[in-house]
Parts: sequence; structure tokens; C-alpha cells
Amino acid sequence: MFPLNLKKALLSLLAVLALYFAWWFFTHLEKVDNDGKPEPTIEAEMQPYLALSEFLKSKGYQVHMNTSWSELDKIDIQNSVVVIPYLSPHLPQFQRQQLNKFLKKGHIIFGIVPSSRSNWLNEENQSETSDFRNNEMLSRFHLTLYKEESDQYGTSTLMDREITFEMPDNWMFEEKNDGKDTGYWSYWMEQNTNSKIIIIPEFFIFNNQHIGKRDNALLFLSFLQVDDENKTHSEIWILSEPITPGFFHLLWQNFSFAILALALLGILLLWNYGIRFGGIYPLFKPARKELKEHLDAVANWDWNHSHAEHLIKNIFMAINRKMKYSYNDWESYDQQKQIRLISRHTGISIENISTTWNLENIHSRTAFLRLIQQLQTIRTHL
Repeated sequence: MFPLNLKKALLSLLAVLALYFAWWFFTHLEKVDNDGKPEPTIEAEMQPYLALSEFLKSKGYQVHMNTSWSELDKIDIQNSVVVIPYLSPHLPQFQRQQLNKFLKKGHIIFGIVPSSRSNWLNEENQSETSDFRNNEMLSRFHLTLYKEESDQYGTSTLMDREITFEMPDNWMFEEKNDGKDTGYWSYWMEQNTNSKIIIIPEFFIFNNQHIGKRDNALLFLSFLQVDDENKTHSEIWILSEPITPGFFHLLWQNFSFAILALALLGILLLWNYGIRFGGIYPLFKPARKELKEHLDAVANWDWNHSHAEHLIKNIFMAINRKMKYSYNDWESYDQQKQIRLISRHTGISIENISTTWNLENIHSRTAFLRLIQQLQTIRTHL
């Protein structure tokens, strides 16, 4: 047990320490409301370039968001800057013509690689990048798109400002003239008397998530101010609505061989079932004619040409030759014996064969045809 005085001393010391801690707590700590990580507003989620728009408005520009390609022909070239975050290679003919007007007489800024693909387009995905590498607009200015192997930042001295901006995916431009490399650029700009054209590969660095990093916002402002410090082009039109290729373009792009095959099949079918030129000939039956028809035709021809007797003799001789193969003494047999043997070999009755033999001398066409038919039947059954 501690003495009573010692207990009082310890309790007093603890009380002093507690009071000191309370004084320190209220004098050194500040109460702050913390709602967690701020979430983007619905407007920011729907408009990826909302932050860029607000920044430009604070600098005195008038910004039109979510402009569609169909409105391109209504934009005043004299006081406007057209901003195209991603230049699609599938532009319809009308929009292509309107774009060419701005390229000749207006101020225009556009990107090549779309933000939705910028994180996974690389050298291994050669087929995916081919549309951008061979972009018609790049070819017009002798540019090709390539990717740097090492990470780097873009730099600029526009408006005498030392600007460093992001290039997270390291896309660059290579310029060639007459097959020779003339420069490598993190962005490309061409200025003429009536026009200003700026191309940047990674336009997504100006969206809501990236506009505040490095000097990205200052870079875009410098794009607008270069050669236009007095803001003669004060209206900014951002063509952020995507434009997709038409159904028939996609159909041809993905099923061209199938379409060609169907077209060829259709031509063959039309040729097969189409109307032919010239006279129409009857279709002949492929079935063979009956033996009687052949005999009638031959007999009529022989009768008309007086060959009846010759034909009858030939058939009798053919029957005799066949019977000689079986009977060496055939010619020594009398007629009745010959008739019996023929009947035995052919299965034809003796009476029918005798009737045929008695018709050897004939004087009418009908009798001749009947004789020829009967003789041919006998010869066939031997």
C-alpha cells in the first residue's frame, strides 16, 4: 500500500498531464470536413472536354461543346477555330469537302489517335494502327505516325513560352520529303496567310483527367493564340460527337469477298435463266427410240430406193450364218428342219417362222415392213 500523501501526489500529476494534453489538442488540431474522394459531376462525365471548355471561357473564348459533323458547314470560317479530338478516316464525302474548306481558309486543331484506344495501341497491334499510320490527312502533309520506345514529354516554345506537356503513350510524327526524314515532332503545325493547321497525336491529354497536368492547358491556349493574339478567332467549336462509317462501308470492308462471290453467282444465274437471242429449238428427248421405230425408218428408206430384196437377203444370210455356228451341215437341211431348229433356238413358234419364210416374195410396202420386223426379231433371238 502506498502512503496517502504519495497517492495524492500521483493523482495530481496525472490530472496536470491530462489538462496539458487537452490544451495541446485544442490548440494544434483543426477540424476539417472530409467527404472522401470527390466524384465527377454528371456534366463532367458526359463532356470529356468540360475542363478545357471552362479554362478557355476564363480566357475570353466562346466555346461550343458537342458539335456534330453535320454543323460543320454552318460554322463561320472567319472567326472560328474548329477542334476535332479525333479525325475519323471514315468521313462522308460532304463532310470531307467542308473540312477541306477549313484546311484552306480556317483555323483547325485535330487529333489522330482516339482516346479510347490510346492506352493499347502499340507496335504489336499493327493492324489496329494501320488506319492512323496511313491516314489521308497525314499523307497530305508528308507525316507518318510512330511510337517512341522510351517515355518522354513533349516540349514547345510557342508564344515564347517554355511549355512541357504530357505524352503518356509516346506517339510522335515523322516528316518525310522526297523519301528523306526532315523532322520528328510531338505535334505538327502549318501556318499560311489564311489558315492554321495543328495536328497532335494524343489529343486526349486535353480531356478532364489530363488538362491540369504539366502545361497541357497552356499548350492548348498557345495553339489558339499563335498568330492570333488579338483573338480574331474567338469561337471554339469542339466536334466531339463521333462519326461512324455507314452500313455499306462496313459491309464492304468486312465482307468484300463474300459480296463479290454473291455478285458473280447472281450474274451466272441471270445468264442461265435469261432470255437468249436467236430461234428457240425444241428440246429433244434423251430416251432411246424403240427398235420398231428404227426398223420402220430403215424399211421405208430401202423400199423407196428399191433395196427391199437386197435387205431381205442380207437378213436371211445373217440368220444362216448364226445357225452354221451351231450346225455344220446347216445348208444340207431341208426348210422344215431349218424352221424347227430356228424355233428351238429362238423360242418362236414354228407357225410364225413358217409364215415369215413364205413372205419372201412380197409386192407391197406393208408386207415388206411386216417381213422385216419378223426377220429382225428372229435374228435378235438367235
